[in-house]
Amino acid sequence: MEPHGSAAPSAAPTSAGSTGSSSAPPGADAADLGAFLRLAVRRYGPDGVLWQQHPEVIPVPIRTWQVWNEPDHELYMPHTQNWPARYVELLKAAAQGIRAEDTGAKVMLAGFAGQAWIHLDWVYRNGARPWFDVAAVHPYTRDVADVVRIVRNMRDTMRRWGNARKPVALTELGWTGARGHTRLPSWCSFCLTEPQAASSLRKVLPLLARERRRLVISGVYVYTWISAYQHGLWDYAGLRVYRRAVG
Repeated sequence: MEPHGSAAPSAAPTSAGSTGSSSAPPGADAADLGAFLRLAVRRYGPDGVLWQQHPEVIPVPIRTWQVWNEPDHELYMPHTQNWPARYVELLKAAAQGIRAEDTGAKVMLAGFAGQAWIHLDWVYRNGARPWFDVAAVHPYTRDVADVVRIVRNMRDTMRRWGNARKPVALTELGWTGARGHTRLPSWCSFCLTEPQAASSLRKVLPLLARERRRLVISGVYVYTWISAYQHGLWDYAGLRVYRRAVG
């Protein structure tokens, strides 16, 4: 198998005269995102210009494109209107742009958090079904068993929409070991002590491996590989510790 990469664009390019940010809503800019992704595939896809310009580099073409991040969270997509419909508009434009350049590419849904299976149903109701190849979930929860339950609920929703064998990926999985280090919000049930966070991760991976075929799990990505372990709650989520040199 040849190596291949993945990318997760989570900001729509802004049209002339508009202002935008990483949480800028889709809509007028959805077509711009589709055009941008066509260019990105031309550069980083299997026939990418990058590999032609730099033959000394081992090609690692991007074949999986995850569109957006947690649109069910207002931090990433304002909920002043019907966010599932707005997200599907973005997803459709992105999928069309990607597939126009690479028919073998996979389009992955944004990872949903919280009641992810309900949010997945909402985007299905707004026409998402033909525009993605892989679903995604961020099953943040306190209990290890609930991670599997959330993925099972995602599978049940996909089965109801005729996607029983379409894969699902856990594109963020983990616990933060911030408890005892920093002040925590009341909603952070997955904020544990460092030993508890490590223990939960050790326990959940074998459970997911056991359920991989039945739940059609295509991948698991731990959040996160490395972090600073010094300030906010997410700084205590890394598998490894990064400390900036002093002086």
